[in-house]
Amino acid sequence: MQNHDAQRPPRAPREVVCRDSAGWISGPSASSPSVPARADEIRRGDVLAYDGREMTVTAVSGAWYCENGQQVAGLAVECRAAGVRWTLYRRGPELLSLVTWA
Repeated sequence: MQNHDAQRPPRAPREVVCRDSAGWISGPSASSPSVPARADEIRRGDVLAYDGREMTVTAVSGAWYCENGQQVAGLAVECRAAGVRWTLYRRGPELLSLVTWA
């Protein structure tokens, strides 16, 4: 039996550092002003505020999805934020937060 030095822990990935109105923060935040917009008004290139993130819309298409065990006709809003892809399934009249810049 031999004694070995402890292994170094893996390095954490670098974080994106953004400027917020209150000062420097670590990681992106959804602190930009937003307005409610219907899901069927969202277009590619729009930026949504969702779950504390600002997500860029990459595509919007018609989709069937399950809601409470029932099939629903709606929209698939495909987004990306910080290298992660998201798909939000919504009915056309449902409201999302559209980021606006003054």
